[in-house]
Amino acid sequence: MRPRAALLLTAALTLAAVALPLVLLGAGPGLDASTDVLLAGDSRAEASFERMDAMLDGLSMVAVLVRDEELLSNPGVARVRRLGDALEELPGVGDVKSLTHSWRPVREPGFALDPRELIGLAPMVPLAPVPEAAWARVRAFVTRYPLARDLFVSRDGTWALVLVTVDRELGSRAAVDALEAEVRALLAPFEEADAQVHVLGFPLLEAEVLDAVEADARRFAGWAGALAALVLLVTFRSPTVLVAVLLFLAAGLVSIPVMLRLTGTTLNLYTAMLVPLVAGLQLAMLVHFVSAYLREAAGEGDAAEGAVTPTAPVPASRCAARALAVVGRPSLIAVATSAAGLLSLRAGDVGLARELGGVGAGAVLVAAALTFVPLLVLAARGRGAGDAAGASESGVSSHRDDDPTDAPWAARLADVVVRRRVLVGLLAVVLVAACLPGLAGLRTDVRATEFLPHDSPSRASLAALDEHLGGVNVFHLELRCDVPGGAAAPETLTFLQELTAHAESLPGVTNVYSYALLLGLVNQVWTGDTTGEPTPPDSPLLAAAFTAGLRMLDWALLDSFLDASDTTTSVLVRTRDMPGPRYLALLDELTTFAEERCPPGITLDVQRGVHDLLEADRRIVDSQL
Repeated sequence: MRPRAALLLTAALTLAAVALPLVLLGAGPGLDASTDVLLAGDSRAEASFERMDAMLDGLSMVAVLVRDEELLSNPGVARVRRLGDALEELPGVGDVKSLTHSWRPVREPGFALDPRELIGLAPMVPLAPVPEAAWARVRAFVTRYPLARDLFVSRDGTWALVLVTVDRELGSRAAVDALEAEVRALLAPFEEADAQVHVLGFPLLEAEVLDAVEADARRFAGWAGALAALVLLVTFRSPTVLVAVLLFLAAGLVSIPVMLRLTGTTLNLYTAMLVPLVAGLQLAMLVHFVSAYLREAAGEGDAAEGAVTPTAPVPASRCAARALAVVGRPSLIAVATSAAGLLSLRAGDVGLARELGGVGAGAVLVAAALTFVPLLVLAARGRGAGDAAGASESGVSSHRDDDPTDAPWAARLADVVVRRRVLVGLLAVVLVAACLPGLAGLRTDVRATEFLPHDSPSRASLAALDEHLGGVNVFHLELRCDVPGGAAAPETLTFLQELTAHAESLPGVTNVYSYALLLGLVNQVWTGDTTGEPTPPDSPLLAAAFTAGLRMLDWALLDSFLDASDTTTSVLVRTRDMPGPRYLALLDELTTFAEERCPPGITLDVQRGVHDLLEADRRIVDSQL
C-alpha cells in the first residue's frame, strides 16, 4: 500500500477503535456548567453558595432585584407585595422573602410578666396604605434595620430584593428556561413601568455560562481548526496527509470524554483546558513523525501532492519504522515530561489542580498511545535488517543539497534568520519591550462571575447585588459552648458583640449577623428604645426567655444562628466582592482577633475553606513567579 494511503487507513482505524467505547459508555462531550463546578475556581463565592445551600436544604433559589424610585411608598410596596404573591403561585415555589413577605419581632399590646407573651411578629413595612407623611419614618426605619437593610432593601431605599425558593426539578435546560419565562412574565408590569429589574438564580447562571462557553468554544474551535488545517496543508502539501493527521487528532480528543467518564470527572470549565493541551502535544508529535515519514516516502512520489521527484518506491511499513527511529525518542521524552509536570499538580493543595493533574497526565499518555501504537503496528513489517540503523541518516540527508535554492522553504527561512540574526534580535527585544506594560494587566485572581460576558444578565444582576445590596461574599464562623445554653451566657454575648464591632470596622465588610444581633433586636422591642445599636440583655434569664419566645413564634431566622440545645451559634460576616489578596488579609485579621478574644469554655470553629484555598492559590502563583 502506498505510504500516504497506509497512513490515512491507520488513522481511520484508530479513530474507529476509540469511538466504539465512547458510544458504549455514552460518554458524550457535554459541558458541565453546574453551580459547584462554576464556583470551584472562586472559593469566596463557593463558600457563600455552600452556606446558602445548607440553609435552603438543597432547594434552588431565585432572586429578583427591582429598582424603583418610589419603592417605599404605598404604590411601591403594593407592587412588591403583588409580585411576591404572584411568585408564590408559581408551581414548585416553596417560600418567598421580601419587605412584604418577611417578619420582624415586635411587642404585642398589653401587659404580662412573661416576655414570651408579649413578643410577636409583623411585616417589615406596613401592608395597608398609610399617610404619605408616614413613609419618611418607614424609610428611616427599614434602611437601617439590620434584618432589612442590604437584605430586602438597599440603603438608599430604591432597590428591593425578593428571594424565592423553588422545589422542582431544574436538571434540564427546558425546565430552567420554563422557570425563567414564568418569572419574566410576572416581572413584565415592572419593566413596563420603567423599573430596572434583574433576575438572578444559580440555575439561570448555569444556563448562561453554558451558552457563553459553548459559543466561545465553537468560535475558537472553528478559527483554530481552520488555521491549523491551513498550516498543515501548506506544510505537507497533501490533502491525504492532512486528513490522516486530523483523524489522529480526533482520536486523541475523543479519548478525553472516555477518560473523564472512567475517572468520574466531568468536562467542565476547568478540565476543558485539557482539550487544547492534549491536542497541541499530539499535533507536535504528529508533525515531527509525518515530516520524517514523508521524507522516507519521497521515493514513491506523487507530483499531484507536491512530493519530491520519485527515486524508488518505499514500503509504508519501512517509512513508518525509519520515521519512528528518528522521532520516537524525542516524542517519548516530551510525553514523559508533560505527564510528570501534570502529575506534580497532584501534590498541590487545590482540589481543582489535583483533579486536572491526574486526569491530564492520563489524557497525555492515552493520546501518545493512540498516536504511536498504531504507527508501531504499521511499522512492524518494516523492521528489517539495517532499517533502524539507517533511519537517522535517511531522515537527515533526504533533502540535503549544497544549493540553498533547492532546500525546503523552512530551511531557507532559517538561513535568512541566521544571516539577519542581529536584526531579528533587535526586533525580538522591541517586541518584548512592547509586551512588558501588559504585565501590569495580568491577573490570577479570576472571579467566577467573570466567566460570563459583560452583557450577561446574570453578571449585571450580581454587580447590582454587590453594589446596592451588601455584597456577594459571606464568611462563616461557628462557636461551640461546653455547656448547654452557653450561647446565651453573658460572656458569649459580649464576645459576639466585640467580634461584630471589630468586623464592622474592617474595610469591605457591610454587615455582620449573629445570635447577639437577634437578641439585641428583641431587647429593643422589649425596652422600647430603638434609637441606639441593638444590645442583647444582660440577664441570661431574659435572653433565654427571648429565645424561647422566638421559638414559639417559629421564627425561621433563629434556626440559622442557634441550634436546638443553645450550645452552637454562628456568625456571618458579609463583604463586597474584592481581590483575593485583600479578602485573604481581611479573613486573617478577623480570625486572629476571634482566636485571641475567644473566652474560655468556647471552641471557635473558623470555617477556613475559603482561607485555605486562597492561601493555596497564592502559594501556587508565588511558586510560578
